[in-house]
Amino acid sequence: MRSTVSSSTVKVLFTLQSRSGDIIAQNSTMAAVDAGAGATTLVHATLTPATAQLSKWSVFSYSAAQNAVVHSNAGQYTMTVSLLDAAADAPTTIDEVNVTCGFRRTAWGEKFVLNGVRTQLRGFSHHDSFAGVGVAMPARVPLFQAQANRALGGNFWRMSHVRERAAHASHPVA
Repeated sequence: MRSTVSSSTVKVLFTLQSRSGDIIAQNSTMAAVDAGAGATTLVHATLTPATAQLSKWSVFSYSAAQNAVVHSNAGQYTMTVSLLDAAADAPTTIDEVNVTCGFRRTAWGEKFVLNGVRTQLRGFSHHDSFAGVGVAMPARVPLFQAQANRALGGNFWRMSHVRERAAHASHPVA
């Protein structure tokens, strides 16, 4: 979030919403901020949704209409973080960020288990080079790799010995 704050105290509002727009959990906290250039303020808050209200995110779901396993958006939520000017007569939104997120339970052992279901991981082992261009990869290559992985039914992306780049993070595999 980047903003210009007229007061040194702001209200930070955290809202977790379902895909249908229902509010699952909400919390707010007041924070003293330094509006100087490069200043950072760390804010902590706890959201406690009722576990029964959360559906878990999974890589696949079954579509009876298509008679096939398909990629699923089920179990995805939107976390909205709003920065409100607490000094104003009526709190006004200074800035707001929306992030898509999901919840899941994983376990590793002899098998990988996602939300209590054994899940076969299929995908690519990414290296920090690409045929024809070597390590001078343009930013569009991770998008191509993610699209190819998904087109082949992949649900997993292994980063082998390389740190993640912003371009990789912006193209989720599953």
